[in-house]
Amino acid sequence: MTEPTKVELKPLPVIKEKDCVTTEQVKKPEDKTEEKTTDKWLEEPKVIWYIGDCLESQGFVGDTKNKINSYLNLTTKDYKQRERISAIANAESGAGKSTICIEIAKRYFEKYVFEFTRVTKTALDHCKAMLPEGKFDGIILIIRQMEGAEDAQYQLQMITDDTSGGGLKILISKQATGGDWTVDDVFIPGIPVTVVTTVNIKIDPQTVRRFETIAPDDSSGQTHKIKFHKANIRANPDYETQITRKCDFLLELPNLLKDESSKLWVVIPYAHTVADEIPDVLLARSDTDKVFNKITACAHLFYKQRLTYKDSQGKMRIVASPADWYYAWQLFGDTLSRRLSGIIDERGFTYLRIIQGLCMKSKDGWVHFQEIMDAVHKEGKACQRNTLHQAIYELEDGGYIRKDVDPDNKAKRIYNITSKTYVPFGISFPNELVENSYLDFVKDKLGEELDTDKWNLLRQSMRVFDLETGNELTNIVTERARKMLKL
Repeated sequence: MTEPTKVELKPLPVIKEKDCVTTEQVKKPEDKTEEKTTDKWLEEPKVIWYIGDCLESQGFVGDTKNKINSYLNLTTKDYKQRERISAIANAESGAGKSTICIEIAKRYFEKYVFEFTRVTKTALDHCKAMLPEGKFDGIILIIRQMEGAEDAQYQLQMITDDTSGGGLKILISKQATGGDWTVDDVFIPGIPVTVVTTVNIKIDPQTVRRFETIAPDDSSGQTHKIKFHKANIRANPDYETQITRKCDFLLELPNLLKDESSKLWVVIPYAHTVADEIPDVLLARSDTDKVFNKITACAHLFYKQRLTYKDSQGKMRIVASPADWYYAWQLFGDTLSRRLSGIIDERGFTYLRIIQGLCMKSKDGWVHFQEIMDAVHKEGKACQRNTLHQAIYELEDGGYIRKDVDPDNKAKRIYNITSKTYVPFGISFPNELVENSYLDFVKDKLGEELDTDKWNLLRQSMRVFDLETGNELTNIVTERARKMLKL
């Protein structure tokens, strides 16, 4: 990774409040969330937490970030083609891939879903005939177990060019019994939001470049939640009734975003700062767009709470705030950091998470190899000593852990976590460069003196809420920005 570009911090711009109500006069959100309509929830700063809360009440237990992320990805089906987010869930069988990705799509986006358990040319031709106007735009394409049967292999390519206007190209390879391989390709106009599941540990590089990867939580804590969720279904008929109904908010939200926010364009004033924090590795060429698309998806979700302006071409644009960058990193950061840092094997990331937990509980922060081995087996991730040794070596080589000699027993090694584990790529919040870029942009496009409505939107755009608890976070915005904006 190259050294970050040196940027001198400037004083925060003076954005004056013109005829604005005082902080005390701003109406606080009501506590009775069940009385709010979907339209009103879009004006609530913690709406992204509410998505996770609704999914939890519908039986999607635990794994908060992944389930919010999955739902948010699906809402991008109606945005500009380059803003749509496709994902591949990669994990062992039974880890929750279908629950997190496919079941959420089928329950809340049912009429937009086309599903395949096996991709063939005949199936695709039939699909094309069923599509609105023969295009994939506004559609969610689900492919279960992408590796398919032994006699069929396929590859998905998202294509955007001036001649076709964009589309999905699927290459299908077949081998006749005892014969040669043949290749067919099918091109369907329009870019769908594609959801794929696979148990392959290492994913094809072509797929990696085009899809965001999602790794379901396979921890023992998540397993505990799922066990008791299943027990509740068997023991409590009322609980089963509750989780099988469909949430009106989750059903209505995509339609509002389609009718209103999808018509707008998003601008990210701090895009250069974000790009500077992503390491200069080959995958970053495609993954940078994935980061920007996640920020864009968050800005669309908060479109009623973000400042807008008309650009020189007459396009109305939503101004993505620092809060959108924070949410994007929370939803996508774990997967992105392990991909760009070379931790491709999901088991390697599992071991890193286990080591991190042990180090945090240790009195001096150091743990023995045998402690790690015992914890790995306790979580049901049985492995040979050599396998774990190799995984630890790769994590050490990547700069995630360091080793030393046990002072009480020179024959034993002890391990500790580096700061890179906690702050991948040096990304941390609050970020003064991001704040300065955002506030300078607002000052430039909207002027120093904002009317009451715009001032309140500016203040609201800097409020951030915890995805797990819904509590407001005060340490994501710098103190001087909080004072300036009267937060």
